[in-house]
Amino acid sequence: MLDTNPPAESQYKPTYADILAQLNDIQESLEIAIDKGYPTIKAEGVPDIRMSDKDYLEWALERINCLIYDVENIQEKLAQLLQINCDTNCEL
Repeated sequence: MLDTNPPAESQYKPTYADILAQLNDIQESLEIAIDKGYPTIKAEGVPDIRMSDKDYLEWALERINCLIYDVENIQEKLAQLLQINCDTNCEL
């Protein structure tokens, strides 16, 4: 389901499971659009939302860009942890 109220950026600490769930949401939305012949997204607690092609593409692009940002942040944190671990072990 599309999260229509995502947490504030400072509160959001994505996990790989979160990223996978978001990718599944995008995939489901694309499958629905293909099946129905028009762009539709699902949102919790409301009927399916029909969108114009342009709005739908903007929505999908925004979601994908957010996922890329999340993955880059996770990679950066892992690199920092690896560097800390290397620095600690190299000093011993």
